[in-house]
Amino acid sequence: MKKIFILLGICIMLSFGMTVYGAEPTEALKKEEKREVNGDTLTKTMILPAGKMTLIPRYETDGNILYILDEDSIQIKTADTALAEGTKVVTVTRTITGLPDNDLMRIPMTEMQGKTRCDLLYATYKVTGTDEYKVPNEYEAFCCYAGLEKYSIDYDSDWEATMTYTGYSMDSGGSSGVTEYLYEQEIVSVQTERQKEKSVPADRDSQEETGEPEVMEEIEEPEDELAIAEKEGENSPKTVTIEEEETPLAGPEKSSSPASAGILMGVILLLGILVFILAYVCFYTAPIYAAIYSGGYKRLGRIWLRRRKDHYEAILSEYLIEKAEIDRYKIKISRYIQNRSGASILDIRCPDGTIMTRKLAEEVLFALED
Repeated sequence: MKKIFILLGICIMLSFGMTVYGAEPTEALKKEEKREVNGDTLTKTMILPAGKMTLIPRYETDGNILYILDEDSIQIKTADTALAEGTKVVTVTRTITGLPDNDLMRIPMTEMQGKTRCDLLYATYKVTGTDEYKVPNEYEAFCCYAGLEKYSIDYDSDWEATMTYTGYSMDSGGSSGVTEYLYEQEIVSVQTERQKEKSVPADRDSQEETGEPEVMEEIEEPEDELAIAEKEGENSPKTVTIEEEETPLAGPEKSSSPASAGILMGVILLLGILVFILAYVCFYTAPIYAAIYSGGYKRLGRIWLRRRKDHYEAILSEYLIEKAEIDRYKIKISRYIQNRSGASILDIRCPDGTIMTRKLAEEVLFALED
């Protein structure tokens, strides 16, 4: 059961320890950035530690300019290397002939493989000669030696990433799909207020009866939605602050983030593992009890059951034996196991290798021999 709980802990850590693509770069990485603006194109170079490729930002803002990453323009090259050290096992074999006996003291305990010292692991002997009475008087030894050899290798520790961004003005209104999405809620509210003011005046009929000229309200349509907001008195800022965590690049249809999807997958995986463990414990184990001096039985835990061709086999462990006061036991068998077993036989396998056979019933009683 301890292995099961360890496995559950690992699954929980994996589900909540996932990294998110496009995460915010650290301040140390931002200090090493190089930026160059040419027209509406931003070219940026930044240093990324090995394994941190997802720290490349997908979009940036500079005043009223929104820069969107061109993912096809990303170029990666090695910026720095580091040294890693380790050890590997080196083995040496040697055959020694002409030994008068199989005494291990006649064999060298160490051998050198270059600069690595190898110690004797084992030696196997073979008789190569006998006397007139067929008594061995000559042996051959096959010896195996092993040692640890240190080594070092260079690996890429830092990468230099160069990428380009395309700039869009956030004052033009609608020049970028991302900008349209940012202004969507504000535009909808402005259009709703404008439609209310386009209603026909209530005194139009009275003007027609008196013959007075009808004065029609002149409504000028602005060129775009941003001009509407300005004429209605809406304090629409020209510069929009974009929150990277709340603005999906794929537009309004992309509502879920990689972080929430990763957490959901981790929860589903954890629930699946719990269901599997519960089903395994219910159908492949049974509760076991041991007699006590004061009378009755006390519960020791659960005993493992293995399905055989024509019967079940119960595995009695040393752990359960050590918890018992008296070596008299009782196993409760569920009706599912009783109905599934064709021969109605239960073999109880003890730690010393002995097997006791009992009839498979709701309660199986047995005792260990001293």
